[in-house]
Amino acid sequence: MRAILIIIFLILGQNTVLSQISSKNLCSTLSYKQIDYTVCKVQQKHHHLKVFWKSKNNTPFASLRSLESEHKALYFSMNAGMYDDQLAPIGLYVENGVQLKPISRAQGWGNFHLKPNGVFYINADNVAGVLDTTTFESARIKPKFATQSGPMLVVNGKLHPKFTLHGMSRKYRNGVGVSKNGNGEGEVYFAISQSPVTFTEFATLFKDKLKTQNALYLDGSVSSLRSNGQSVQGDFRPLGPMIGAE
Repeated sequence: MRAILIIIFLILGQNTVLSQISSKNLCSTLSYKQIDYTVCKVQQKHHHLKVFWKSKNNTPFASLRSLESEHKALYFSMNAGMYDDQLAPIGLYVENGVQLKPISRAQGWGNFHLKPNGVFYINADNVAGVLDTTTFESARIKPKFATQSGPMLVVNGKLHPKFTLHGMSRKYRNGVGVSKNGNGEGEVYFAISQSPVTFTEFATLFKDKLKTQNALYLDGSVSSLRSNGQSVQGDFRPLGPMIGAE
């Protein structure tokens, strides 16, 4: 009888460990309209999101692997916005309540300037949101963390007005959207395509499948993701701002 109890205990203990390990994985594959994506779902009541740029020695992390070598408690990490050739954010960047880069209203070429662009932010109550840049400024939000990127993918439940149904440009893409619930602390979805997709295909994932009212494009060819200490995609080119979940 004692031997049986020991076996049962070991089985239950092993299952508990396996459950704890699997519960740490916030990312999984999601197929939508015959396209595969990796989607990381963050429940804000269980996890805190932070943006990162520079290491303790005041130089850019430049890779997710480098970031996680210093911040070992991250469940996953991902690139998080446009940057220049010095790996510095080209738009608003706020870390621990300190604005390190101002908001950009500049006109120009490239995805960042395909207006409306937007801001992903976490406020002082650790509640995340996505707003187009004009709305974000009007709301006078004082974020604890923020990164500006562009273009917006979904704006107030509608696709970006400049996206076309039959767009031909296909790239690996990653982005973020927030699904609000009754108390304002919705689920945050980070998605990265496992194959090249158009803007419209990617935005439709957030609008129709993930049900996010607002979603923001983070980047294209450099799109990168690590989960549970393992490289999932990319992380082979120097990166600027990044985001991670603790």
